[in-house]
Amino acid sequence: MDQYQEELERLRQRIRELESNLERATLPQLPLDLSWAVEFFHYSPLETIVVDLEGRVTAYNIAKQKSKGRLPKIGDRMYRDYAAEHEIDMYAELMQCIENKKTKTFSALKYHNKYLRITISPFPKGAIIVSQDVTEQKLTEEALRQSEARYRNVFNRVPVGLFSISKTGTILEVNQTLVQILGYPDKQRLLQDHFWARCEVPNLLDKIQETFLKEGALKDFEIPFRRFDNQSIWIRVNARAVKDEATGELLHYEGVVEDITARKYAEEALRKSEQEKALILSSVLEVVTYQDLNRRIIWANQLAGEVFGVSPIQLEGRYCHELWEKSSTPCPGCPLPQILETGLPQRSEKQTPDGRFWFCRGYPVRNDQGHIIGIVEVHLDITERKKAEEEKAKMQQELFQAQKMEAIGTLAGGIAHDFNNLLTAIQGCLDLALTKTEEGSSLQKELLEVQKAAHRASQLTKQLLLFSRRHPIRFEPVLLNRIIGDLLSMLHRLIGENIEISTFLDPHLWSVLADSSTIEQVLLNLAVNARDAMPHGGTLTIKTENIVLDELYCKMVPEAKPGRYVRISVTDTGIGMSQEVVSRIFEPFYSTKKPGKGTGLGLAVVYGIVKQHNGFIHVYSEPGQGTEFKIYFPAVEKQPKPISPVSIRLDQLSGHGERILVVEDEDAVRDFTIRALEKYGYSVHAVNSVKEALNAFRREKGQFDLVFTDVVLPDETGVSMIGDFLKIKPDLKVLLTSGYTDTKSQWKAIQKWKFPFLQKPFTLVDLLQTVKKALAG
Repeated sequence: MDQYQEELERLRQRIRELESNLERATLPQLPLDLSWAVEFFHYSPLETIVVDLEGRVTAYNIAKQKSKGRLPKIGDRMYRDYAAEHEIDMYAELMQCIENKKTKTFSALKYHNKYLRITISPFPKGAIIVSQDVTEQKLTEEALRQSEARYRNVFNRVPVGLFSISKTGTILEVNQTLVQILGYPDKQRLLQDHFWARCEVPNLLDKIQETFLKEGALKDFEIPFRRFDNQSIWIRVNARAVKDEATGELLHYEGVVEDITARKYAEEALRKSEQEKALILSSVLEVVTYQDLNRRIIWANQLAGEVFGVSPIQLEGRYCHELWEKSSTPCPGCPLPQILETGLPQRSEKQTPDGRFWFCRGYPVRNDQGHIIGIVEVHLDITERKKAEEEKAKMQQELFQAQKMEAIGTLAGGIAHDFNNLLTAIQGCLDLALTKTEEGSSLQKELLEVQKAAHRASQLTKQLLLFSRRHPIRFEPVLLNRIIGDLLSMLHRLIGENIEISTFLDPHLWSVLADSSTIEQVLLNLAVNARDAMPHGGTLTIKTENIVLDELYCKMVPEAKPGRYVRISVTDTGIGMSQEVVSRIFEPFYSTKKPGKGTGLGLAVVYGIVKQHNGFIHVYSEPGQGTEFKIYFPAVEKQPKPISPVSIRLDQLSGHGERILVVEDEDAVRDFTIRALEKYGYSVHAVNSVKEALNAFRREKGQFDLVFTDVVLPDETGVSMIGDFLKIKPDLKVLLTSGYTDTKSQWKAIQKWKFPFLQKPFTLVDLLQTVKKALAG
């Protein structure tokens, strides 16, 4: 594009000259044809706009017309009368260029999500503005800058020195690590110096060149070096020649420098006296042994003796694999063969028969002629690190399991919600049908059987809700003895005549803060589990007692906290369980029963309920010895409310013409609700959405005694709808219902505003009783 800009600038200059000549000419016309300039302006590939001295648009070319941006109108003040979201005040810049008669170029102005190169060129009657999209160039430059920054960051952070030298010996580039290794104060000083001259080897460059000619590279070239601060060190250099792939011409040299001073000192220490060796090696907190090529230990440090339970001298002459693996053959992964083959240090990890983990490094030991005469093995005990890694893996697995449980809970809650809607319609219609049948008729018996099946189905959905923690929990002080006493008759029917139930209930039992219905579910599930474990009969024992847990007990049981507890023990004389089964019984959908005999939810629900009550549960079982569940609930001081028995007949629950607005999107549930309420004396207006409910409420001017609504509706929530109604009619009575209670059903809001709530599935009696109570409240 630069050639177009140069040509355009030349044309502008020519136009200025012609205009100046025209102004000075006395002839009415000049024989000049400027149509080519006009065509160039219109057909230029660059977006071009012409403005007058006030910055108003007088013309723009085809490229501007085709641009995706907003097209300015003729007469608009450029950059002011239409949206032009540049990062600077372009109108001010434009007027300054016109005033100063100086061309100005903005190389990369950000405009929305792109970058523009804008040139403002003034001429006597205004200015020409040329725009060029340089977004791709800008993004490419930015990507290149980031890439170079990443490369530079890695280049400077690697733990070895890196360098690049021209074929004439000029240092081209080094990293920060090399600056530190060679002791220079900064990179610039190193680049200006000829650091090879500091190598304490005569004729070093000649030797390097000779090596390159013979081998084509420097491999493990070890050199004594005097640092810039005059400190003597040893460095190891690996370098290669970089050549042009096409021509083979030498371009430069590049390589790696390592500070091997420590290793050189270690090698020097190996040549010192045995006393010095023992002194040095005894200070190393790793197991160090020096072995010959037959794997016999020549010497060992103090820690090696401590690890193997003998003095270091007693290790000399023994085979290393005899000590580590208690074996007569070399250890798996022995570093010696690899060291002899490659001449390089080796490293590996291994586990010894005693269960410990070791990080093993093997180093070749060379004589003055460079031949390998033995190896030094260094072992670091990494058992604790391995345990930490295993613990981390275990925690990650537990996190995965928790996430899986949450996903299963969400699915279970959703299924239960849909089932509860169906069961509400089934149970309700059954109740209505039973009111029309004769007592003792065959039809009544058949309907009662269907009613029992529906009740069992509702219990299953209740367990799903309990498992998914979407069942409404209402905590209040309760006596567990009272709950057990109320359940006994049901338990006898549930488990059969061949199982005896024994109870040992503490008459002075403390109260607990609990939800009675979920505690009943715990006892029912444990009783069913016990029944299935005693197919030929037996004894089910239920015991309650007060217990105080002290600090010592709580240290042994992580779930426990010191304090007062009420303990329920449920014991059977059944077939018992293995420890493997016990470890999994609380997993959802895990069951040892035959297909069709169990859902695998019972004990998972028990575990979830106990946790919701801040309690904990222990299981004791052995094959053939029966099973005992011990459940601990925190005790409270507050006493439960006294219970007075109430007998209710359907005719006592009838209404007296009260007007009820029913909002329910499930057709079957809505139909049952309408028929039930109308049958028992209520006037019902039913709709299936919030929109219809609002219309009905306005149309009837709010003349409803009660609004009975589902919480989750297709177009809005019942809670928000009730809020709108209460603004219109503050004394309006309301009743809400839902298949389950979670975030979607706004259970917390229902509890906060203390709205009456009817849990699905509900029976005819539940419906009439709750409506009656809501109207009275």
